[in-house]
Amino acid sequence: MVVLPIALIIVSILIASKVYTSKLNKEYGINVDNMLEAYYATASIHGKIAERAYEEVKASVEEDSKRFGDVGFLKDLDDRLDSKMTEILVKRNYELIFTADGTGKDEVERALQSQDDKTLENEGIYLGGDRQFIIKKLHFTSAGDIYDVFLITEVGADIPHIRYFFINVLAAILLVLIIVMTMLDWWIYKSYVIPMNKLILATDNIKAGNYDFVLTATNDEFREVFDDFDEMREALKKSAYDLEKSDQEERELIRNISHDLKTPLTSIKGCAEGLLDGIANTPEKQTKYLKIIYNKSNDMNKLIDELTMFSKFATNRVMYNFVDIRAKDYFEDCRSEFAIDLEANDIDFKYEYHAKDDDLIKADPEQLKRVFNNIISNSVKYMNPDRRGAISLMVYDEDDYIHVLIKDNGKGIDAEDLPKIFERFYRTDSSRNSKQGGSGIGLAIVKKIIENHKGKIWAESILDEGTTMNILLLKTTKEGNDE
Repeated sequence: MVVLPIALIIVSILIASKVYTSKLNKEYGINVDNMLEAYYATASIHGKIAERAYEEVKASVEEDSKRFGDVGFLKDLDDRLDSKMTEILVKRNYELIFTADGTGKDEVERALQSQDDKTLENEGIYLGGDRQFIIKKLHFTSAGDIYDVFLITEVGADIPHIRYFFINVLAAILLVLIIVMTMLDWWIYKSYVIPMNKLILATDNIKAGNYDFVLTATNDEFREVFDDFDEMREALKKSAYDLEKSDQEERELIRNISHDLKTPLTSIKGCAEGLLDGIANTPEKQTKYLKIIYNKSNDMNKLIDELTMFSKFATNRVMYNFVDIRAKDYFEDCRSEFAIDLEANDIDFKYEYHAKDDDLIKADPEQLKRVFNNIISNSVKYMNPDRRGAISLMVYDEDDYIHVLIKDNGKGIDAEDLPKIFERFYRTDSSRNSKQGGSGIGLAIVKKIIENHKGKIWAESILDEGTTMNILLLKTTKEGNDE
C-alpha cells in the first residue's frame, strides 16, 4: 500500500528524466545528469539554446544566403526557431524587412545602440528589463545586398522540455495513484467486504435457524475467523439438536409417566372401590384386592425412584462410595439374592464364576447392585410367554477387566433397536401395555453407572432367542490401585 506507489512514482520520474535529458542533449547539445539539474541551470541552458539557434541560422546563410530576401523563407525559419525559444529580425540594407510576431524593434535598437556589431556577432548581449533576451547578429552580403539577421532568444521563457517533464511526472503520479487506489479498493473489496458480506449472510441464516449454512474461506485473513465461526455454527447446531431432542424426550417422559402412573392408579382405584362397595365380600377376595393395591403401589414407588435417580444422574448429584471388593464374594451375594427372586417368578437361574478368587474391583456396591437388578428386571419383563424363562449370570477374568454376562432367553431385541436401548426414554415396546410398562430410563441409568465405574457395557441379541448384556468392570490390585 505504501511501498508500491512510491516505487512506481520513483521509476516514472527516473524514466521521464532519462527521456527528457536525452531530448535536451539531442536538440540543444546540453549534457545534464537529470532534469532537476536542468531546472536549476536554466541560464546556462538558455545560453546554449541561443548558441544552437545561431549555428542553425549561420548554416542556412552559408547554404543559400539569397533566401534571406524571401519573407516566406524567413517566416518558415522563424517557425523552426520557435522550438528553440528564438525569434529573428532581419534588415536588408539597414531597412527592416522581417520581424517575428511579438518581437519589438525597440529592443533591437537599444541593443544596437549599446553594443558594437562585433560584440553582437561574436558574443551576443544580454538585454534586461521586463523581458530578458539574449541577442546575437549575423552580418553578411548577398547579391550586393547587406543583411543583418538578429537572433532574439527570450531568457525568461520556460524551456519546453523541462515544462513537459514536470507535466508528465505529475500525470504519471496521478496515474500511479489511480491505479494503486483502484487495486487497493479491489483488494479491500475482495479481502474484506466480500468475506464480511458472507459473515453477515451466515449470521442471518443462523438467526433464522438454518445451521447448515457453511462458510468457505477465500483468503488467509478470514480463514481463522471462518473456521471459528463454523465451529460455533456446529456447536449451535448440536445445541439446538440436543435441546430439541431433550424437549422431545421430556414430552415422551411425561407421556410415559402419565400412562405408567395412570395404570397402577386405575387398578388401585378399582380395588379400593371394590372394597368400599362390598364386592370383595369374602376374606379371600379382600386379601386379593389388598395384594393388588400393594403391588401397584410398589410399581409406582419404583417408577418414582427411577425418576429421582435419573434426575440426580442428569445433574451429576449422585454420590459414589467406591471401595475395593472381592469379585467372587460380591457375585456370590448377587447369586443368592437373584436366585430367590427368580425362582419365585418360576424362572430358571444359572450362575458361573470363572475369574480368580482374589480378583478385586473398585466399585460402589449399592450402585453396581442397581445395575444388575435393572438388567435382570428387564429380562423378566420381556420373557417369552411361550417358553419357560431362564437367566444366566456368568463372570469371567479378561485381562484388566472382570467380564460379566447376564443372558436370558426372552423375546430378544430387533437389530434396528439394539444400538438405541441405552438412550434416555427409549423403549423397544411403544405399545405401553401394563405388563411391560416403564419409563425408558432404566438402561440409561445402567450405562451412566458403568461409565462412572470406568467400565463398558453393550448388548447382544437375537430376536425371539434372547439377549446378552456384557459388562466390563476394571480390576484393581490387592493394594487397591487401578491396574
